[in-house]
Amino acid sequence: MSKRVVKLVSVSAIALMMGLGIAGTAVAEKDDLHMTVNKTASSMTTVIDDTITLKAGIMFKTDSAVLSKDGKGIINERINKYRGHKTQVFDITVTGYADKRGSAEHNMKLSQNRAQAVADHIAAQSDIPAGKIIVEGMGSSEAVATTAEGMSKERIVVIHLVGKMVK
Repeated sequence: MSKRVVKLVSVSAIALMMGLGIAGTAVAEKDDLHMTVNKTASSMTTVIDDTITLKAGIMFKTDSAVLSKDGKGIINERINKYRGHKTQVFDITVTGYADKRGSAEHNMKLSQNRAQAVADHIAAQSDIPAGKIIVEGMGSSEAVATTAEGMSKERIVVIHLVGKMVK
């Protein structure tokens, strides 16, 4: 049985256990999402550790920090799972990255502005206060690619959310 199938079976087992009203704690991992579910008689709490990586090429025009309509839709889709819950966010960090093209100063400002645009959109579309969102620009400090394809993979914005949801 492949690792992915085992992980999916684990998620199904949790859903089955919770659906049957069996008290207890269960843990599920799926690639970049880690959730722990605790069910009591009156509520279900889900602890979240979620990393969302967004390709900047889809989210923004070249050399721009203005979030595209498609980019807004992608973010809405990815954070939609947190709507409708009593969410207590412990930490949310939005980090922007750039490739090696352009000066280090320009890339730092661009990555910071892109991360800020994503953070502003998250705050506007969710119940997460803007003050709870940490924004970081990494510029091209971690860029190593030399090909156009490789550089496109380095132009990203990463959302890391740690918190808990209560149903």
